[in-house]
Amino acid sequence: MAQVIDFHSALAKAEKFGTTIKCSKKRLLLGNGFSIGCMQKFNYPALYEKAVELGLPQHIQKVFDYFGQCNFEAVLKALDDGHWLAELYDLKSSDKCMARDYEAVKEALAKSISEVHPDKTSDIETTKYSNCYSFIQNFDDIYTLNYDLLLYWTSLSQEPFQFEDYFTKYKSTPSGLCEFSPSGGSNKKHIYFLHGALHLFTEGGQVYKRIWNDVGISLIEQIRNGLKNKEYPLVVAEGDNKSKLKQIESSSYLWNCLRKFNGIEGQLFIHGHSLADQDDHIFDEIVNNLSLRKIWVGLFGDPDSDENQRKILKAKGMVKKRQEILDGLSKTPKGKKGNLELGLYQSESANVWGS
Repeated sequence: MAQVIDFHSALAKAEKFGTTIKCSKKRLLLGNGFSIGCMQKFNYPALYEKAVELGLPQHIQKVFDYFGQCNFEAVLKALDDGHWLAELYDLKSSDKCMARDYEAVKEALAKSISEVHPDKTSDIETTKYSNCYSFIQNFDDIYTLNYDLLLYWTSLSQEPFQFEDYFTKYKSTPSGLCEFSPSGGSNKKHIYFLHGALHLFTEGGQVYKRIWNDVGISLIEQIRNGLKNKEYPLVVAEGDNKSKLKQIESSSYLWNCLRKFNGIEGQLFIHGHSLADQDDHIFDEIVNNLSLRKIWVGLFGDPDSDENQRKILKAKGMVKKRQEILDGLSKTPKGKKGNLELGLYQSESANVWGS
């Protein structure tokens, strides 16, 4: 097994490895553990409790009891599969019921996150922002699978702003909003919300980002008001990786984010992610991108735990798949070996949000 080292040692080794492959770029992929590190109420059991409090129907609660109260994705997949089977067997009433409940669970997840979310940036200690900013500034670009605003707020916590997000404001842009512009901005660093976010939504085919300074209303209040008016945030909450990819392909913004992710070079740090199969559409991009030469996987807690051993096997599987791709090529792309290496680091040592 690859040696598990602390985060700062991993950064130092990444610098050295970047010299070897003649690419100094380091990117970051964030999972839900990043947000949970700041606030425990972003974990799925807490979100489920909030969904129940907000009125999640009893029969859907029974589905959660079966699949696990922290497993929104398994419940969504079960409902989606059931909807397909009901259509196949012409069970019309069941088909409508499961299709309706599928949307209800997606809505419950978005509402729960918005309800447990801090109301404003000042609800989080400035020391947490400064610690987190010190962490993210180690990277050239950040790709996140989280819906919450913590990363966005952190990126705005210090000036001059280092990160942009491909949203801009034109004369024709409605007040309180910025709109997606694929041409990007002047900064070299960007943040990409691969699965959308609470402050993003689509209207008339255009993807917008909510901002607060034009209207003086906090983002979370705007998001909650939007949910009350059936104006749902752009979030990918499907139950399996194929369904997630299908939704991503239907959005100009999300598809642009995935294309950018597919084209990264150098090294990628994966922090706070379980490497669950539901996100294989993301991991497939890693495997197929021959310009990405090393992944650093963060392990939380005992490296020998069952969960961490599963993550290591998953990461090793990605390395193996890359090699299989290379073995199938008639020749390696010019100037690139194309192989994928694996490094492991202890997530806690990154001290993302401070002690």
